Amino acid sequence: MLRKFIHNSTASRRKVEKRTGFASHAGLAIDLNTNMDQERGLTPEESAEIRQRQVEQAANGVPLHLFFILCSVVTIAIVANPNMSEAMRWGWALAGLLPIFVYGFGWFAVQRQGMHDLGAKLFEGAALLQGLVWTVPLSLFLGDAPPPTQTIIIGVSLAVAGVGALALTRMPIGAIVLSCLTVGAASRAVYIHVDNSSLAPSMLCVTYGFVLVGIVVSMHWEFLKATRAELEVVRQRQVIALLLNDFEQGTSDWLWETDRDGNISYFSPRFAEALGRDDEDILGQPFAGIVEPDQDAGGWAAFTSSIARKEDIPSLLLSLKLKGQNKHWQMTARPLFADDGSFLGYRGVGRDVSERWQSEQAIRYAKESAERANTAKSQFLDIVGHEIRTPLNAIVGFAELLMSDSVDVAASKSRREYLQTILNSAHQLQALINDVLDTTRIEKGTLKLLEQQLDAAEIAEVAAKMCRDQANQAGVTVIVNVVDNISIFGDQSRLKQVMYNLLSNAIKFSSDGGTVNASFERGHGHEFIFAVRDSGAGIRAEDAERVFEPFVQADEGSTRRYGGLGLGLSLARKIARLHGGDITLTSRHGAGTVARLTLPPSRITWPGNLRASSGEIAA
Repeated sequence: MLRKFIHNSTASRRKVEKRTGFASHAGLAIDLNTNMDQERGLTPEESAEIRQRQVEQAANGVPLHLFFILCSVVTIAIVANPNMSEAMRWGWALAGLLPIFVYGFGWFAVQRQGMHDLGAKLFEGAALLQGLVWTVPLSLFLGDAPPPTQTIIIGVSLAVAGVGALALTRMPIGAIVLSCLTVGAASRAVYIHVDNSSLAPSMLCVTYGFVLVGIVVSMHWEFLKATRAELEVVRQRQVIALLLNDFEQGTSDWLWETDRDGNISYFSPRFAEALGRDDEDILGQPFAGIVEPDQDAGGWAAFTSSIARKEDIPSLLLSLKLKGQNKHWQMTARPLFADDGSFLGYRGVGRDVSERWQSEQAIRYAKESAERANTAKSQFLDIVGHEIRTPLNAIVGFAELLMSDSVDVAASKSRREYLQTILNSAHQLQALINDVLDTTRIEKGTLKLLEQQLDAAEIAEVAAKMCRDQANQAGVTVIVNVVDNISIFGDQSRLKQVMYNLLSNAIKFSSDGGTVNASFERGHGHEFIFAVRDSGAGIRAEDAERVFEPFVQADEGSTRRYGGLGLGLSLARKIARLHGGDITLTSRHGAGTVARLTLPPSRITWPGNLRASSGEIAA
């Protein structure tokens, strides 16, 4: 309904503009009717519109008026005073036909050529000519005519005045001139030729003339009133149409309207552009029929609930899929009710806020990342301070013992034990610093891989030997089952670091007397898998991904118990992903954990016959 309204309003606006243009071309040729209109408080544009409507409606009554004039002229010519000459009677008859030709030219100018100003002048000129012509029979033909003939001539003349006035009510000046001339001549003729002993018949004619003039003026006033009201409605519609047009041109929002069943009955062009669909595919469809709502989002539930209760729809954010893309709309609407309270549908405004939503999400993510980074920084300083302090204290303490004179360090065995402790602490400190530096380089993207063909079994064996002392101290048995002749294209030191971290992490969280099993596996997609299984307490499912974050362990309280920065798994996953692989954890709380290093098939060369070598016990 709104679309039709806008269309009609725009058409009316163009029509008014066109007519206003015609009025401007007319220049100073504004006749008495326009002056009369302007005296009623009309603007020039309204006067031009009213003038055109007057002329068009007057032209519609011309054919019937011409037929009546023709019949009247023929009648008078036949019954006119027999004492008059034939030439005079038929000469008047020819003169009586002149207004017919003038009216005809005016009708042609209006209906066929659209020349309204010329048509108005011809109509008014024809009315004046008709009034003058019809004074002749009333003045010349009544003198010696018998009473019946006099009655016919007077009656026909008054009928001509009445019919002409009614036919020209939209041209009030012409109608009044015709009525005054004809009725005035009839009143005079009645008094002179019919009954000069009484003024009653003559005054009756005058009264008839006043009635005709009153009818013309009254009908003209009603016409002006109705036309002005219509023009005001048109003007308001034009304003609304222009506002809607400016709204649609100046914003990315769209307007929409539904019927009582929730089907779309109107939408602005921008809505069709947003959907990328034709109008026929949208009209009559519910919103759920033209998009794919994300029912998991709360907006659609509130939207549907508000429509079911016929309530105002506030600014709701609706998530949906359109052409396979995630979109976000903001919808606002109000229900429409008829005068009797019956529900008509909804009318509202919508906009695509996908870009804004993405920006807000990016800002929120950046804020959360900044908060996490700040937390990680604090956690980093706390953990690093604790972890560095332990080996550093050992280095400083034993160095001071070696330098002290109060302690007998001359014995070679004691001095060697002190130096070994200092060396172990230095190695521990070096490992901590290297982990931090490696993490920094990976985050900055400056860590480069030195890739070459490697023997997988050799790397695993070296990693297991590196864990031997840790396993012995923890009382954990490490068993590594390797397969010969598996070639890996990658960075030797980094892959060794990954395997060592997985083994070391498994040893750290295994109980005393536990076992760590490591083995090579071939995935269904021919990817290489290095699986490490421990017999520790395991981790909760919600911690399976969190432990890959820097400085995080499954049990935050374990930092002091087990030590370490919490960078092992984080570094291992990042190095694995640099090789195109990944590290995943599978665990049940209280039932141990399986860590898997996976490398893509493109980096692996498998032997023709997979044969497992003997297990190697690292400790």
